[in-house]
Amino acid sequence: MDVAGRLRNPDYTGERRCAPCTVVNVAVVALAASGLAAVGYPVVAVGGALLGLALVALRGYVVPYTPRFAPRLADALPVPTAWFHPGGEAAPDGGRSGDGSLADANELSGEAVLRRLAEAGVIREDGDRIVLDEEFERLWHGGMDQLRTGSELVAAVESFPGIESAEAVAADDGRWIDVEGQPTLVPRPVAVAEAAAVWAMPDGVRDEVALAAARPLRQFLEECPVCETPLEPSSTASCCGGHRNPREAPRETLVCPECEQRVVTLPGPRD
Repeated sequence: MDVAGRLRNPDYTGERRCAPCTVVNVAVVALAASGLAAVGYPVVAVGGALLGLALVALRGYVVPYTPRFAPRLADALPVPTAWFHPGGEAAPDGGRSGDGSLADANELSGEAVLRRLAEAGVIREDGDRIVLDEEFERLWHGGMDQLRTGSELVAAVESFPGIESAEAVAADDGRWIDVEGQPTLVPRPVAVAEAAAVWAMPDGVRDEVALAAARPLRQFLEECPVCETPLEPSSTASCCGGHRNPREAPRETLVCPECEQRVVTLPGPRD
């Protein structure tokens, strides 16, 4: 892993980055640099500003104990709360971050999906655990290997039942897949995992169940489907303990620290 990767702290960056912490620290860095420049140290000011901003980007903050006071400071400001808790990382074309899915979450119940997967031999019981069939797992990972490096991902997504069109967005690397009819953009790691899962399904599951089944199967992932970086546990709670959606309890998640995208949201107690 490169130096930036070793310095990055996933507890305070990526999906867990807290806007109040970031705003406060960028302001402190700017004030410190301005002060140094004002007293005759412009070179030191520039160097300090670059170093400070790099630390904020990689570590989350530079001022000690920022998570303790930044949220209270933000709440005291005469600005809308949504400025600091907008509901997630903005994605291109107005989408929102999250782990999304190629499938409509409301089409089939989780119980029906799991029953069909068990009947088809995709999953099985191993003591008190549910595990993947070895052949399915081999085909699934082989599909991810092909889709992560090739240009077939969008074509594969468009070939699935119920999906009329899809396109990659974000000019640099197609970080998101825009599926017609879906309210949010789908992160590329999620699209790779789910498309490969559909490819790997036995013939008896190649219907509307296949896409719905691909969503829960992501819980078996240990590495990012795109860059193969080990996934790290995180939460939908912010780094300061806040939560972007007050109507729901925070969920445990698995994120890719390299891609800085959520790959899995683990089921809650009501799921």
